[in-house]
Amino acid sequence: MKKILSVLRIPAKTLTLLILALALSACSVSPEKKLERHMQKGAEYLEAGKYKEATIEFKNAVKIDPENAQSRYSLAKAYLKGGPSNFQAAYAELNRAVELDPGLLDAQIKLGELLLLSREYDKAIERADLVLGKDKVNLDAMVIKASALAAKKNFKKAMAIMDEAALAHPGEVRPHMTAAAIHIVLGETDKAVAAYEKAISVKQDAIEPRMALAGLYF
Repeated sequence: MKKILSVLRIPAKTLTLLILALALSACSVSPEKKLERHMQKGAEYLEAGKYKEATIEFKNAVKIDPENAQSRYSLAKAYLKGGPSNFQAAYAELNRAVELDPGLLDAQIKLGELLLLSREYDKAIERADLVLGKDKVNLDAMVIKASALAAKKNFKKAMAIMDEAALAHPGEVRPHMTAAAIHIVLGETDKAVAAYEKAISVKQDAIEPRMALAGLYF
């Protein structure tokens, strides 16, 4: 150490003061700045498919500000990307996020999708309606609501919502895909085929309707 100091020609006392200054500088970073760094790193990890790393960063952000709805939602997204084993943790974070900010519509949609998967159809419809109250032709919410209604065997209303969605979103295949699924449940194979063909005509390069149609023919 003495040899290094002699080469640098920095007195030990001065070096100690410099180290102390740097330490104080590091401690002076505001919580807001730290939260921003964790959120940015988490977003980068999420984009790169490094879900565990993203989860750690968003958890750190939540620790800094537990009342920040966006960091809760970001953590939920990381959990969702991590696979079904993390869905319960994602559900908890989504619930907290929408409690803090009911206007966070993307989080409401994700919550509705999880409720749909859990077969909690009435609760899924509630979430969809909440979003549709803010954005009356939100496609995600319309699909959630129609799917939940179909699961409750209210096929007529489900189909009406998908007809409305197809008109509101002419370039989207999902209204036709959802309609086809309902027709299959009803045993209306010809109508299901027509819905898949419509989806293909709407978006020629879409693979999903072609695969679904091939599977139906098979």
